[in-house]
Amino acid sequence: MVGIIYGEENEKNANLKKVEQEYEVYIGQDFWYRLTGDPKFYKKMILTISEASKNINMKRTVEKTIKSLALEIDEKKLFAV
Repeated sequence: MVGIIYGEENEKNANLKKVEQEYEVYIGQDFWYRLTGDPKFYKKMILTISEASKNINMKRTVEKTIKSLALEIDEKKLFAV
């Protein structure tokens, strides 16, 4: 069995379709239902994550990452021959 934690049945790519030839593939709501037995678990989880993410400010983390990547690019240009 292969479980994909989010997505829809119609979003399976060619790789997953090939895997399906040998294994059962469950995606999104179907995966969580089979794992928990709760048909509403997926929707409750999505709502909970959505609510929790409203309180997270990633601005500082994003800015730090951008500066770090910019420094890496500058260093590569500096040492390029």
